[in-house]
Amino acid sequence: MQLKELLLSKDDNKVFVFQSLSQLHSEQISYIHNKLHNDFFTNWHSHESKINPELIIENNHFIIISSNTSHISGCAIDALTHYIKQISLDLKVNLFNRIKISFFISKYKANHNFNNINNADIIFLDYKDFVDKYRTINKNIFIFNTAINSSGDLWIMSLENWKTKYLKN
Repeated sequence: MQLKELLLSKDDNKVFVFQSLSQLHSEQISYIHNKLHNDFFTNWHSHESKINPELIIENNHFIIISSNTSHISGCAIDALTHYIKQISLDLKVNLFNRIKISFFISKYKANHNFNNINNADIIFLDYKDFVDKYRTINKNIFIFNTAINSSGDLWIMSLENWKTKYLKN
């Protein structure tokens, strides 16, 4: 499943994913929405051009921001990263843990329907533990691709696709 299937813009845009290992509660989600929409997004620019981003929070764990453009300056990326770090400190939640692999085990065999993904039980494992445990292909394992850079990339990928892309033999 490509990320752009969840976004209003169907173009390939630069995206940023921040992952919380703990489930975000409704008050935290409201805080994130308010801080980003009211304080940060209104002043977010890249080389004098206003950025009109889109924000979605998936599964109460993933903050996804699409810049709604394919190019964004390093300064704009730094500004976003700094602001998310401040939100992370305000909420006392780590939003920068990239060591854990986030995934779910589908109850369905092949051709998983991702329409009901918000009810999935998300599991987080250290990279090494994940690779050791799921060395063999399991058609019911789907990974949230937090290394995604573009809305046209796969956001949810099968274990087989993930291994092909990220696992060194």
